[in-house]
Amino acid sequence: MKSFIGKTVRVKAGITDKDTGTNLSGWCGRVNNQKGNMLEIEWDSPTLNSMPPDFIRNSMLEGYEFASYFLEASDVELIHGRSRPAQDPKHAQALKLKYAELLSAESPDEGPQPGQGPSLQKIGAQLLKTLSSITGSGAYAAIGEMPFTHPGLRIEGLGEIGLPINALQARALIDKARQAPFGKGSQTITDTAVRNTWEIDANQVAFDNPDWISDCLDGILTLVKRELGIEEAKVAANLYKLLIYEPGGFFLPHIDSEKEPGMFGTLIIGLPSAHTGGELLIRFEGQEMRTAFGKAASRFTIPFAAFYADCEHEVKPVQSGYRVCLTYNLVQKSKKGTLRSPQFGAQSATIAGLLRQASTQGADAPVVILLGHQYTPANFRLSQLKLNDRPKAEALLAAAKNAGFMAQLGAGDPLPNGPTGTRLRPILPV
Repeated sequence: MKSFIGKTVRVKAGITDKDTGTNLSGWCGRVNNQKGNMLEIEWDSPTLNSMPPDFIRNSMLEGYEFASYFLEASDVELIHGRSRPAQDPKHAQALKLKYAELLSAESPDEGPQPGQGPSLQKIGAQLLKTLSSITGSGAYAAIGEMPFTHPGLRIEGLGEIGLPINALQARALIDKARQAPFGKGSQTITDTAVRNTWEIDANQVAFDNPDWISDCLDGILTLVKRELGIEEAKVAANLYKLLIYEPGGFFLPHIDSEKEPGMFGTLIIGLPSAHTGGELLIRFEGQEMRTAFGKAASRFTIPFAAFYADCEHEVKPVQSGYRVCLTYNLVQKSKKGTLRSPQFGAQSATIAGLLRQASTQGADAPVVILLGHQYTPANFRLSQLKLNDRPKAEALLAAAKNAGFMAQLGAGDPLPNGPTGTRLRPILPV
């Protein structure tokens, strides 16, 4: 079966939506995903412009994504692209906001009795409107591992450093390092009660193996950009320091300062060095991710963690061995827009309030909220949700927790189009 991913297709004559009877003939879009003969098509801007309002309204009321669709390859034909792919999601988002407002206004409210709040239908429409206002994609941090690539690490005054780094080498690195300071307001302070680690400046560090950049660092950047939802952005990773944490070394919770123009985040790459402890914790808007680089040392892989600059993070005390890592400044190279962490705290608080209102109106049955895309069982987890499905799901999960509800990610079937059982649509039973 040939690949259609990334290509523009047009729906052949005679193809209709089985649920609404809408004629799909001539609709065009870009193929974002493919599973065998089944294509996921994201409709282009001209198609969104001419899409019947009733189709959009019915899709949103039923909880389905109108901006994309699943069809078999035999139902479409290849054509040249008619719009810029980057503009289509923005166009779809504008339509979602427009129709969410219309649905909220159209939602019949029979009028609450004295002492009662709005009807369940009105609450549901307001919840959908709030969800539609959550834009962007990606997470606030990315954690992972890469296959081992020897960097050919060379330190000025020491020469080449072998891997994995042993205790003798770590002590030699510390002898060439200085106690790492930290920023406090406009001041730079050295206080081992706050930060106890050693640092070597970037201008003293070199990499003799060119594959370290082309294979490892560039590969990490690709994964980080995908996870943070900034795949189209031009991003550079500029080496900042080499850090050595000896037993007892740590760094209390803090937020990074901007170290150079265009910096929007930090990338930390762990070098193979046996140690325990030294866990990295990253927090943002009440959420937390954590990783321990010591586990990767035994697997001879290269662990990494990246996060936006406004994330609070800390390094727990190293229990044994030496934690050695490289820190990079993540810098935006293009001047178009500013890369920011995905913030949805206000919407999450609003949704939590709506859930509490619903509970006072007798909504004791589970509520299912469908997100926009479908997924195969292999890639069905929170970290793999597409585009703004992820921040919407995270906002709902946070809102449910805040309101005292139980919530979890689940999968529902069948789909409104395509054979039953071929894809899973994420749901949140609240």
